[in-house]
This record gives sequence, structure tokens and C-alpha cells, in this order.
Amino acid sequence: MRANKEKIELKRFLPKRDLKYIYLLIPLLSLGISVISMILAGISTDLILGVLQNNWEQLIIHLFLQILIIGMGEETGWRGWLLPNVNKRYSLLKTMFFVLMIWTLWHFPILFESSEILIPWLLVITGATIILTWVWKKFGNNILLFAVIHGSINYPQFFWDNQGNKIEAQLLIKSWEVSGYFYFTIGIVLLISMHKILQTKYKPHSPGNKSSSQTGSSLIKN
Repeated sequence: MRANKEKIELKRFLPKRDLKYIYLLIPLLSLGISVISMILAGISTDLILGVLQNNWEQLIIHLFLQILIIGMGEETGWRGWLLPNVNKRYSLLKTMFFVLMIWTLWHFPILFESSEILIPWLLVITGATIILTWVWKKFGNNILLFAVIHGSINYPQFFWDNQGNKIEAQLLIKSWEVSGYFYFTIGIVLLISMHKILQTKYKPHSPGNKSSSQTGSSLIKN
């Protein structure tokens, strides 16, 4: 049984040439979601652009720290190991729910926060679970890609939270709620797009398995 476990190989931490533009696009998309959410929450566009222009170095530092520390650290476990190994035994839908529960419990102190913090966070983590599962099925098990997505979702929030008194705290919380609905909606759309494979299991690529997909994630019926 141990030989069938998904292995954490060095090549999975390296960039894939055919995904080079995606690695660059994802942080920009997440920043765009953050800015739109802030505008919808009532924060001045001039204020947002001014903070970005005067603190862009901090923004980049937050991005790299989130990818290298949080993204790489967590995604090695969540999508790199846990998701494929659980999906070998259970359907994709059950696997997503299981990973979501484990990921949520990993951050259990947040569960004791007020509803204005907890609800947006639950929306984000639920949407992110579905998004990252879809990416795993679409592009294969590239931990760097998972880390970029994970870090990109996180870094705008950490950046704005560290801007002191430049932006009213309640407006930031409201913008985080709007972002939560954005990510949750994206997740639901992707979940619907996966409806045909939600009851399937993961079968890892092997040299003798001709049915394996090009991404390395092939399917067998439950």
C-alpha cells in the first residue's frame, strides 16, 4: 500500500514551462479582485491607488513571503499529498469536502472569531478548496502552482492589513467579505464545470497505464 502513496518529488516544486504565464497572471488577478472588492466596499479609488503606488515594494514582499512560506508549506500537504491520496479511495466530491474540513481545522483559532471575520474566511477557504481542486485536475500536481494560487489569495489581505490607519478597519473587513463572495462564486462555477467527474477517483500516471491523462491525473469510476 505504501508504494501507491503519492510521492513529494522535487520536480513538482519547479515551474512548468507551459504554465509560465499563469504563474504571473494569478497574482494580478487576485490583486484585481482585492481592489474591486475594496471599491465595492466604499473605499476611495484614489486612496487605494495611492497606497499601492507608495508601498508597491511591500506588496511584492508580501506576495513572495506568502508563496514561499505559507503557499509552499501548506500546499505540499493539502494538494501535494492529501488530495491525491484521499481521492484514490474516495470520490472527488468527498475528497474535496474532507480536504476542506482538515484545512479549516488547521486554522481552528479563526473559528472563534466574530461572524464578520469568520463568514468571509469560510467563503474564501471553501472557494479556494474548489479552485485548487479544479487546478489539480486541469494542470496536474504542480505544487508551485498551488502555492502561487494560495499565496496570491492571501497576500492582498495581509498587505492591506499592514497599512496602519490609512484605511478604516471596518471598510477593510467589508472588502474582505466581498472578496469572499468573489472566490466562493468562482468556486461554485468551477464545481458545476466538474459535475461529470465528481464521483471519480484518482489513478496516478504509470508507464504501463495508457489511459492516463496528459496532466498526470487520470480517472476511474467510483
